[in-house]
Amino acid sequence: MTVLQSRPRASDRLQPRIDNRIRVGAGVVTLCCGLGLGLAGCGSEDAPPAASSAAESSPSTSDGSGTDSTAGTESSGAEATPGQSATGTGRIDVEQRFAQWADGVRAVTYDPQAIPVGSSVSVEIEPRGSGVKVELDVDGVQANRSFGAHVHEKACGASGDDAGPHYQDQKDPNTPSTDPAYANDRNEVWLDFTTDAKGDGEAESTQQWTFRPGEGRSVVIHEKPTATHHGEAGTAGARLACVTLF
Repeated sequence: MTVLQSRPRASDRLQPRIDNRIRVGAGVVTLCCGLGLGLAGCGSEDAPPAASSAAESSPSTSDGSGTDSTAGTESSGAEATPGQSATGTGRIDVEQRFAQWADGVRAVTYDPQAIPVGSSVSVEIEPRGSGVKVELDVDGVQANRSFGAHVHEKACGASGDDAGPHYQDQKDPNTPSTDPAYANDRNEVWLDFTTDAKGDGEAESTQQWTFRPGEGRSVVIHEKPTATHHGEAGTAGARLACVTLF
């Protein structure tokens, strides 16, 4: 609203004028409404003050465009409540570029030669009935090479070990788990892939179970394909990179 303050001889030019008195605290401020502008708040002196609307009694979230600034806001999978999307009640869709470790970095490379800074990774976790489907896609990593990859229990950190062990639907009572009865691609999520000449690769895994709340928080890329024989089942060498899912 434009407030027109009285100036010398202005009344000769601004006709007709209607005084609208609005109470502010204990005083009265006189607003001049004229020239047929139809400004909000202009009316007769006898009009009672408007009752407060429900909108005025609640904090405004408007962004000035006439719409609620919270409307249509979507949380990315990476920002989901820990464990919520990973338990099959929602989905996770993460797209990141690898960087060296620093606070706030979600996709970490521990070996920039194999997983260069700036190469990209995407992980999608999608509920499938009583199960879950996990897809991994990488671009621009070391070309023509085979890697191991698995969902791990914890989020990434400064060290590859921070992600903890592989997520297992049925946990092996012995750690580290190298028993094929537990360390297998039905009880764990294995996402081994081989890159092409451009360094691009992808993998997917579908399971008949869902993640426990707060677990299955990262995907770790390893230096070689996952072993399957007794005593080394589930192992895939050094941890080259990690991406935090939530």
